[in-house]
Amino acid sequence: MNPIDYKQKRDDLVNGFLMSWDIRKDEMLAAKYHIVSASLSNYLPGIDCRAHGDIFKNILLHQQLSHLEQASYGALQHMSCENLSGTTWGILKNGPSIICTFHTGSYRLINLFLTRNKISYSLVIANNVIKTQGDLFNDLYRGIMNSPGANGLEIINAEHPSSGLQMLKNLKKGRSLLLYVDGNTGAGGGTMKNENHCRINFLNQMLLARKGIGFLAHAANVPILPVACYRKSLEDIRLRFFEPICPNTSEAREVFAVRSTQAIYDLLAPIVQECPEQWEAWLYLHKSAHIINGYQKKGEPELGEGRKLVFNKSLYSVFSIAGRAFLFNRNSYLSYPIDNNLYALLSGCGMQGAKREDVDIALLQQLCNNHVLEVA
Repeated sequence: MNPIDYKQKRDDLVNGFLMSWDIRKDEMLAAKYHIVSASLSNYLPGIDCRAHGDIFKNILLHQQLSHLEQASYGALQHMSCENLSGTTWGILKNGPSIICTFHTGSYRLINLFLTRNKISYSLVIANNVIKTQGDLFNDLYRGIMNSPGANGLEIINAEHPSSGLQMLKNLKKGRSLLLYVDGNTGAGGGTMKNENHCRINFLNQMLLARKGIGFLAHAANVPILPVACYRKSLEDIRLRFFEPICPNTSEAREVFAVRSTQAIYDLLAPIVQECPEQWEAWLYLHKSAHIINGYQKKGEPELGEGRKLVFNKSLYSVFSIAGRAFLFNRNSYLSYPIDNNLYALLSGCGMQGAKREDVDIALLQQLCNNHVLEVA
């Protein structure tokens, strides 16, 4: 895509997205919004909840922009690098290294950047991305390299049970790896509560993060090279490089894996704080969230006559999909089916409150015990 076509498509995308945006017309999108809003409240509690709608809208916009720009050579003309020192450049060119990046900004542009600079690497991505876009990545690589037979790019299925071994073999052969550390898939799939993960501090909470990058770096004795993309504006896309994280072979592999994983997320945190709308992982952060600073429960409410009850929006949300209503706990990310009468009651409480006499006493006690309702 040439530069003129890219700018036109980008501007059309932005203008069309903003014009068509209406969360009320899409129940699934509204449900997803409540999940993202919960994560924003948990991890960035300083942001006013009234701003969550705009942030969510822009998360989806940046997601669409990143898909457009992954195949847009013209976008490279709007991209510049920060902190790309001679040492870092030498690691990139001479390899091997583990290039560790995030789902921030135009996060797929790094593929075009590496290819344009003739850096041989293996891309580690999820199976569904390989199925839908694997051919595109290969075509882009061959197009930039001006050679139909160019084979400098290899793609590794991050969810395959042998993916860790494939990555290690690539590093041993001198090929770098490009991985997205904050994705919601990992080597061999599995559960978030297995030995492939560790608990780390992130913003106001903790999360369960994959630590395989640290294991690979230590096993192959290669540096981890963190890099993050973010936008200063539509016309100004940045690739920010960070100091390499080098393994110490005298340090236990497990210790280095956990330490380096924490260090990587420490680099991500300020970017997410500054540009929360540019982090796509909000859409699936709930799958790895570990909430330690949860809702502070108040004492038992006094349910005397005439007391007004309000819906506890700090801890719960309600939404409806295809006629089925749900109560959503914003700390645990669990949803509970509720009947339409309770849905109407809680929705009404959220706006104007309800009198104690208007609620069945047994239901009222249950709602108050679980802090769904609070006394105003």
